[in-house]
Amino acid sequence: MGQLTSVHLARWISSIDANHFEVHLFGSGGNKWIHQELQIFLNSQLPEGKMVMSQAQLIRDFWLSKIERLLRSNVIRGFLLLRKVRKQQFELVHFLDFQTAASLMAPLAKAWKREMTKLAVSNWGSDIYWYRRSNRQSKMIRTVLKAADFYTAECTRDIALARDYGYEGPAVKLLNGGGVKIGSAKSGHGLRRKIVVKGYQDMFGEAEEIVDLLIDSPGSFEGYEVVFVSTAKSVAKKLKEVQRNAQVSVSFSTYQVNRYSLGSAQVTALLSEAKIFIAKSKSDGASTMAIEAMAQGCIPIQSPTSCLAEYLTPAIANLQPSSNTKSDFIISIEKALSLAGEEAEVLAFQSANLARDAISRESTSININNFYLQSLTN
Repeated sequence: MGQLTSVHLARWISSIDANHFEVHLFGSGGNKWIHQELQIFLNSQLPEGKMVMSQAQLIRDFWLSKIERLLRSNVIRGFLLLRKVRKQQFELVHFLDFQTAASLMAPLAKAWKREMTKLAVSNWGSDIYWYRRSNRQSKMIRTVLKAADFYTAECTRDIALARDYGYEGPAVKLLNGGGVKIGSAKSGHGLRRKIVVKGYQDMFGEAEEIVDLLIDSPGSFEGYEVVFVSTAKSVAKKLKEVQRNAQVSVSFSTYQVNRYSLGSAQVTALLSEAKIFIAKSKSDGASTMAIEAMAQGCIPIQSPTSCLAEYLTPAIANLQPSSNTKSDFIISIEKALSLAGEEAEVLAFQSANLARDAISRESTSININNFYLQSLTN
C-alpha cells in the first residue's frame, strides 16, 4: 500500500518478482490518478494474474479520503482494508510510508495486531525525522511501530529513530526509490557547464533560497547554465526576474503535481551533462534525485537535513553544507565548482561508481525481493 502518484512506489512495485509473489496494490493517498509507470497494473490481466489493482477502488478511496478529512481519521478506509485482508487472507501487508499508508492502519492498530497477517512498514524520507516534531504525529508513529513486525528505511539515521520510538523488530536499509540505473556516465566532468537544481518549494523544498543565491551571488555561477527541474510556481516566478536581469543563464521546467515535468530519461540525460546537482530542503531521506545525479557522475550538493551522507565517499561528503543556511550552501557550491579538472574528474568517477551494490536498480531489486522472502518465512 502506498501513494499511487509516486514514481518511487512505481519503481518499488516494478522491482517485485511477480513469479514469486502475488501482489495486490492499494492506494493510500486518495488520488484520482496514478503514476504512468503504474498504469500497467490497473485492471491488470497479466498472464500470471499476480498484480491486481482496480479502477473502482481508486475512485472509492478518493471520495472516502474527502470524508475522512472531516473526521480527522482514516478509520473508514482502514476498516475496509482490514476487512479485505481478512477476506483474502494475505500473508503480509506492507505500508510503504507512514503519513498516508500506515496512517490507515493506526486507528485500528490493535485489531491489525490480532490478525495472523504480518505487518511491514517503510520509513520514507521525512516520516519520523520531520514529523516527530508534532505530538499528534509522534503518537501515530509510536502506534505504527508498535504494530509493525518488519521495518525498512533508507538510512541508519531513520533506523535509529525508529529504535528511539520503541521499535525492537527486524530493520533493513533499503532505498525507497527502488535504486537507479547505472550506466557508463559521460566523462569530461571538468568541461561540464550545467548546474541542475531541484525546483521544489513546499513543506520541505526550499528552492527559492537557491534563486536568492543566483540574485545575491551571480558571480559564483558565472560561466554555467543553471537548470531548475520540477520547478514550483513561486520559484518559476522568481526565476523569470533573474532571466530578465540576464546576470546568470537560467532555464527551468515547471512542476506538475507529483510528476516529473521532464521524463525520467530526460532528467538522466540532463544530469549526465551537469557538473553539480543542488537540492535544498528542510527534510529528506537519501534523496533519490541526488543518487540519480551520482550515478551520472554529477556531484550532489544536498542539505544536511537529508541522510544522503551515508551514501557518500569522504571527499564528496566534505563538499556538503555544514548547515542548511544559504551562506553554507554558497560555500559548498563554490568549492564544488572550483575543483581542478583532474580532481573533479576523480570525484565524478567516484560518484558514478559509489556504493554500486547499494544504489543500482538490479541490486536494490534483489534486496527488495529478499526482504519479502525473509518477512514471509520468519
